[in-house]
Amino acid sequence: MNKNSLMTTAKAFRRSRALIEKLEDRILLSAEPLLQQNKPESDDTGLAENFQLEALPDTRTPTSLQDFQLKPTLLSLARGGAGVSQNPALSWGVDGSLLNLNQSLLNLVLDLGAGDDQVTLSQQADGRMKLSGDSIYDLVFTKPTHLLGLIGGKGLDSIQVEQADLGTASLHIEAERINLGAGSSVQSAGDVILKGWAELSQAGSSSVDLEVTASVDVAGSIVASGDVVLESRVKVQTDIAGSGPLATQSLDLASVAATHVAGSAAITAGSLSVTAYTENSLGLRSSGGLGMLTADVSHSTTATVAGGANLIVSPAPTSGTV
Repeated sequence: MNKNSLMTTAKAFRRSRALIEKLEDRILLSAEPLLQQNKPESDDTGLAENFQLEALPDTRTPTSLQDFQLKPTLLSLARGGAGVSQNPALSWGVDGSLLNLNQSLLNLVLDLGAGDDQVTLSQQADGRMKLSGDSIYDLVFTKPTHLLGLIGGKGLDSIQVEQADLGTASLHIEAERINLGAGSSVQSAGDVILKGWAELSQAGSSSVDLEVTASVDVAGSIVASGDVVLESRVKVQTDIAGSGPLATQSLDLASVAATHVAGSAAITAGSLSVTAYTENSLGLRSSGGLGMLTADVSHSTTATVAGGANLIVSPAPTSGTV
């Protein structure tokens, strides 16, 4: 190969790599980033091929609202549940399906119950928050001062966040699917933690066909003084056992853990973490004869930030710095 051929090949390779969009130097994906950016020495500046992302092991332990000793006020919004009898600060609205909470609490955690719920978190013109859905008691409430938590419960739950100006309070949501659509916004002087978690355990002697999805989708705006954590996590455990001379057992599983920041998203935070995890432990066995076992298993685990997303990470200054 002559010199001209080498130069042509190098230029073609350079063009194909330049399609990658440059990440700004100040972007961190977490307080202890799993992706570290290394810039080799070069006279070229601002070119995508001059940046390298190195993946490091994740040593963090997942935590949930149940792990924290917050002693929050916990309210169940399951329709047909305790209603106003849970707390003296609650009162019924005019139609008997709307609850009012006019007391500002330190920590407030709302449990959607065991059903499959699709709910929306929004903000009213008077500044109070509203959580609404067809399968729960709607709740209009004064925002807490330290933490607002939403727990999906045992069903398959989807939480849509429209508008939430939380003041000093942090926002912590746990449900199978969480969505902050384009045009929606969250503001907090604390943390914003969105965890799309799906967990399933199945045992027995019958064949199973399972589909499990956990997702966090952000296309709107998040402004937080503290940490922004966007995490999807799937955990499936199965123990399917057959017995007998002609036992036939099958396991079909499709699991998806997907965290996505769209190109329309704008996130400003002290730190930013965008992660996805799959932790599946699958057991399928047969005994006592010439049984047949079949398994069709697929896993998809993705954490993505689309081109065009506006990410600004500005850690709070440490003591003694300006």
